[in-house]
Amino acid sequence: MDDLATAMVTALDEPAVAPGARAIAPPLYAFTAAVGGIANGFVVVTLGYVLAGRNFPVAAIAALVGLVLLPSTWRVLIGPVIDLSLTARHWFLLSAVGAAVGIGLFAAMRLDPDNLWQIGGISLVLGIFYAICATAQTAAIAITSSPVVRGRIAGWVQAGSLGGTGIGGGVGLWLATHAGMATAAVTLALLCLACAWPMLLIRTPRHVAGLPIAATIKRIGGDALSLLNTRRGLLTVAAVTLPMGQGAFINLLPSIARDWGASADLTATTTGVLSGLIVIPGCLLGGYLCDRLSAQTVLAWSSIACAAGELAMALGPRTPVTFVGFALANNVLMGVAYAAVAAAVLVGLKSSSGGTIGATLGSLSNVPLVAVTALLAAVAAPYGTSGMLLAEAVLGLVAALAYLGLAWLWRPQATGVPALAWTPQ
Repeated sequence: MDDLATAMVTALDEPAVAPGARAIAPPLYAFTAAVGGIANGFVVVTLGYVLAGRNFPVAAIAALVGLVLLPSTWRVLIGPVIDLSLTARHWFLLSAVGAAVGIGLFAAMRLDPDNLWQIGGISLVLGIFYAICATAQTAAIAITSSPVVRGRIAGWVQAGSLGGTGIGGGVGLWLATHAGMATAAVTLALLCLACAWPMLLIRTPRHVAGLPIAATIKRIGGDALSLLNTRRGLLTVAAVTLPMGQGAFINLLPSIARDWGASADLTATTTGVLSGLIVIPGCLLGGYLCDRLSAQTVLAWSSIACAAGELAMALGPRTPVTFVGFALANNVLMGVAYAAVAAAVLVGLKSSSGGTIGATLGSLSNVPLVAVTALLAAVAAPYGTSGMLLAEAVLGLVAALAYLGLAWLWRPQATGVPALAWTPQ
């Protein structure tokens, strides 16, 4: 089926917003996305720095970061469950409570290398709840919002997610170093619960409610197969699967900050609150661009910018001041790239299969992040932090050029249909 035919069928087949749905304003998604961001930030920022000060090797900390990210690659299994069972709203609220409980468990945990298996296990559980939150939120967006506003929603989602990681993790690190890990864990657990409140306002009826289960599965399966039937679908899959604009090294900044002579307080402030604040305008800029341009193209060019930022940090002077400057600049660039990834996933979703298709694309988009994080862990010991930064910069640059080349070679031939997404806006 060609793109124009797909556009016509989709436009007639399903309303942009599910009947009976109740939306929330795009900025409120910053709060709901912050739930997962806080859970992620607790492991990446708070736990990462605390463990680095307790004789945990960088490779072990990178492995913990990989564990909290790993379940995001399983979202393809979570999406159909959300589409076929409880509403997206209920799944989100349940997983938010689970994430808060998981963070709270660290209040009583022994943090030493001999207890790595338990730390890793709970980090993995937090990653699972993070993945459910993200998938349920994606399904809710598909059910309640029109595609024409999903670029800006993507910006707010990433602002909340990355801002929650930075601000929540930074607050947790400050509390951990000044008031103890128990205080930090309990505080972030409560903050995680508090940020879930906008999901109490939303209404997410399943668009396929009342249909026989076989018909529902067939419809969702047809939507999934449509990803492989069009140029747009395949280019979207390529865009979210290639390692473009990953910013994986940013997750490791708390554990390598000592290479720039950064103190605990400076690291907490920079990789936490300041990074959480500075990434927000980057995310909103990315969302703004994706409402006007192809999200996939924005992602490719932002990946090239990210590679330049990583190269500058690898080759630049190593002082506390430059650590702050490079960390903040790279967070802005990563915010643009992450908003573009989210927009590429969201724009073409249907209300009947938002969980499944969004989860499929979301899983694919997290595979390169986990892979690059694992690569950085392997590079860290023999080549140090410069090797880590250079490795990710080269990967991002090559991936972006490969995507732009593919998109140019496979450009539409006077169809009159803009290649903005895998289904029409």
